[in-house]
Amino acid sequence: MLSGFIYLSSCEDAIDLSYEPYRPETPAKFTYNAKDFYPQKIVLVSDTPVFDIAGVYSLSIDSVHIYDDGVCAPGNFEVDSETGVITYNNSNGSINPGRYALDLSIKTVNSVVKLDTVYELTIFDVPVAISVDPAEVNAGALQQGVISSISHTSENPDMVVESYAINPPVMGYSVNANGEVVKSTAAMPNRTDTLSIMVNTNLGSKSFEDMLIVHVGPPPTILYKKAADGDTLKNVIISPASTYSTQIPELTGMNSDGGWTVLLADTVPQVVKDAISIDADGVITFTGGVDIPDGKYVVGVKVTNSSDVSYEFLDLFSITVITKWGNMMFSGDDFSDGAKINYYRESNAKSGFGAGAVGGVKGAKGYHGTGQVFNAGIILTLKMPADWDGRKMFLSFKERNGWNGSQDVVYSETVRTVDYTYDKTSWNMVMENSDPDWPSSGGGSLISVKDQPVENVDINRSTVYFRWHYDNTGSALTKSVWLIADIDFRYTVDFTSVEE
Repeated sequence: MLSGFIYLSSCEDAIDLSYEPYRPETPAKFTYNAKDFYPQKIVLVSDTPVFDIAGVYSLSIDSVHIYDDGVCAPGNFEVDSETGVITYNNSNGSINPGRYALDLSIKTVNSVVKLDTVYELTIFDVPVAISVDPAEVNAGALQQGVISSISHTSENPDMVVESYAINPPVMGYSVNANGEVVKSTAAMPNRTDTLSIMVNTNLGSKSFEDMLIVHVGPPPTILYKKAADGDTLKNVIISPASTYSTQIPELTGMNSDGGWTVLLADTVPQVVKDAISIDADGVITFTGGVDIPDGKYVVGVKVTNSSDVSYEFLDLFSITVITKWGNMMFSGDDFSDGAKINYYRESNAKSGFGAGAVGGVKGAKGYHGTGQVFNAGIILTLKMPADWDGRKMFLSFKERNGWNGSQDVVYSETVRTVDYTYDKTSWNMVMENSDPDWPSSGGGSLISVKDQPVENVDINRSTVYFRWHYDNTGSALTKSVWLIADIDFRYTVDFTSVEE
């Protein structure tokens, strides 16, 4: 049988009822003198306190109490554990007039002690007052310069005003070193700006709200009108060779005594920029030329007034340059019309040449027999229409050569433009003998030669001549026949500008 026992003991025998918890003593003589400051943008420093703490310890800011409408950044307070000096970093001007009290904590190996309201500091208001004259201003959108002046007073003879500023900043306004409020053209038009002023002094900074009201007027306007009905000009369609001028624009809100400048995008070709000008009245003129490329060019202007202030009016209207084409066709019986087409043979040439047909197609026909010299051609006389602008011509035609399915070597000397003459040196070359666009058709087929450009022909010339010349004098030939038909002449035309 198991046996055991139970030991009973009284609780009063285990606990010493006379025990008291450890309560660390407040360090002796831990006191700060109260301090007064102005809100200078510096580090605000307390006196060095007198204290006696045994052992290892550290100090920290426990609480910041704010009174009398003060504002601060509590995290800017710091305490030095070695000296006990408390500082506030006010380099950013974050502390405002008011009263502040700080609690400290002392941490040792065995305890934490809180010291309530151990340090007090008072921030005085900056002793300055200001006035702005005038306090309300009406200003034009392009007005710039001084619009009002700031003055100050102070009861503290040691206070010195260092600068003024618009606070918060408002685009287009500043304060100069003389305390004058300056407006620039960057101020937004058609609005009212209410400006607050900050005064920076040797004793700190102070803001004064809603000190100046500025009513900014509307921006200047400009209007280019159509000549026909006076409506707003939006676009003008013109030929590359045209000359066009706008009406004098209506400019309001500024004068143009300083001059006018045309505004075009950087991507506009230089030849177009050179063609667009503007005079002292704001009239924009487009002077066309042979090299003006088709395109749509947006036009703006910069106007400068008598005070050398400029204003840019962007995207006012566009100039659309368009090349239009006219057409003249020579076919069929036109090749029998001596007023349009002339035929010639040079001396000693033994060939037949004139209007004729091959395979039912009418045209300028030439032929020669075996061993015959072939040196002949046709001259096309173009009486230029009145709408020709002199810029470009395109000529296409059909050519055939060969005899009974065999190909003969036939050279075309050229197609030329200039005054009528048989002198080869006086013609302007269009197609060289070796030009690959001269086909070898054989078999009597008709071939369309691609368009050939003729550019920059004298616009004062009322008649232009083209010559086709066939020459076999350098070859031993059997016989050949050839045909030129369906001459299609296209040309660039001038037209009256269209305002939209």
